[in-house]
Amino acid sequence: MLIFMLKTVTANIKGIPAAYMAVDVLLSIVNVSQVFLLQTIVNLFVYDITDRRALLLGIGLFALYLLCNIVLNYIHDKIKFELEKGVTIHLGTEMAERMNAVPYSCYEDEKIYNAIERISEKPYMMFFEGFIHFSRITGILINLFVVFLFLLSIAPIIMGISICLIMVIFFLDYKIMKTSDELEMDKIPEERKLKYYFDLFFDKNLLLEIRVQQQERFFSEKIKSNIKKVFRKRVKISFLTQKYYGLSCVFISIWSFVLLLFAGNQVYHGLLGLGVLLACIKVIDMVSALSGQFSEEYVECAACLHRLYYFKKLIDQGEVNE
Repeated sequence: MLIFMLKTVTANIKGIPAAYMAVDVLLSIVNVSQVFLLQTIVNLFVYDITDRRALLLGIGLFALYLLCNIVLNYIHDKIKFELEKGVTIHLGTEMAERMNAVPYSCYEDEKIYNAIERISEKPYMMFFEGFIHFSRITGILINLFVVFLFLLSIAPIIMGISICLIMVIFFLDYKIMKTSDELEMDKIPEERKLKYYFDLFFDKNLLLEIRVQQQERFFSEKIKSNIKKVFRKRVKISFLTQKYYGLSCVFISIWSFVLLLFAGNQVYHGLLGLGVLLACIKVIDMVSALSGQFSEEYVECAACLHRLYYFKKLIDQGEVNE
């Protein structure tokens, strides 16, 4: 489905998707450069405080970082707007027509019907959202790769330990998002039934018929039953996600302790500059954020691809029946 999504977007919108991903990559590089920038500037101010050129260099590097960040974010927003406009123009009408050609029998499959409910009224937006999530994932992986290069510059053993612990952290954050998403998907049938009973029970055109047939108790029990099912699933979501979140915090704490202990010891013995220690603190903060972002983007991208699978299945069946 990833290939199908990428081919559809790039084939219908020339140049813009590639430009968007290129800017995303550049933004990722600029973002992770904060680590090296912080290390350099702190070392310049601490060890070369009397050197005027060093101070000017530090200020210049910081100004260059801010300028690149502002310019790239501006270009990124402009290209994103053009990409969304291109998807709407080139895919909007086509996808709507292909959805209308789908035979009614396809809607009798509960899994497909649940997916259709999540597709919404704009099926073409799945391609836009899926591409955006994929591009962000690429940027996050680039950030992570550069972080590992920084850790390698400190010590190979630190990079090895960090890779193991960060993979566990990413996996636990992924489980948080995945568990929540799966249970949300599983909750859809109950919510659809609940909406169905609510619509019937509060329909003024059916009010007289319901009272004549004395069906108030029936609807009340059905509504209460489905509310309890939805509530139980929400409690289950909360319990499981909090369990994984707690484990994630434990492993982040372990990794932070190991990294800062090693870096602090190296700085204390004069083997590394003070800037490295502060850069390590920035790396910890960055990886914590990247872990949550990666899990969210991965699950959202997978959800888009999942819906695209049913969408492609629907339109393929519609074309067969033409």
